Amino acid sequence: MNHRERIKAVLGGEQPDRIPVATWGHDFLREWSAEDLAAHTIERHRKYDYDFAKLNPRWTMFAEPWGNVYHPPTEQKFPRLLSKMVNSLDDIAKLKKASPSHPVFVQHVDAMKLVVGEIGDDVDVIATLFSPLSVLGLLCGGVGEPLISYAKESPRSFTRYSRTLLKRCAHMLTSLSMLEPVACFMRRCNGQALTFVMMLFTANLAGHTT
Repeated sequence: MNHRERIKAVLGGEQPDRIPVATWGHDFLREWSAEDLAAHTIERHRKYDYDFAKLNPRWTMFAEPWGNVYHPPTEQKFPRLLSKMVNSLDDIAKLKKASPSHPVFVQHVDAMKLVVGEIGDDVDVIATLFSPLSVLGLLCGGVGEPLISYAKESPRSFTRYSRTLLKRCAHMLTSLSMLEPVACFMRRCNGQALTFVMMLFTANLAGHTT
């Protein structure tokens, strides 16, 4: 089997010749332009001959469009947070919709185009999506605290606010999924990828707010 045949077999519930393999990770210095991100992804794929490629964006990708501000790193460390949108539980309810045309999303789609153009004939290239709770954690300043404290402070309010954010994330996902080449992987999988992503959205929210 080649890479794509192996992935197709797994998604179709068939037995592949072996388990498909791929890894990804951050290069904090090469995540701030479409060209650098694409080059990093292509280099890793060609070095290890993975069965698929995941375009791994910068850590702050799903926080910047909502209003968080970061200082790009000058060494292999997480970006430094300069300001955040959520400083109290009530701030969650004030969050506006993130636009799919925000520069960080446009950059990610441009990087995807570069990667697909270079290695897309050989392997599927998938985009990265954070769960709503991960997005919310970033908007609070990081995954973990103070997000956990907000949930304990008022579980019902937290659940209500989180569900609102879920709808806004779903809207953003729908808008992004209509763009090429993000949609190409979903179409090749006959919608299974989108369905799986939406299941993860729902399961993640329900599992952490009940």
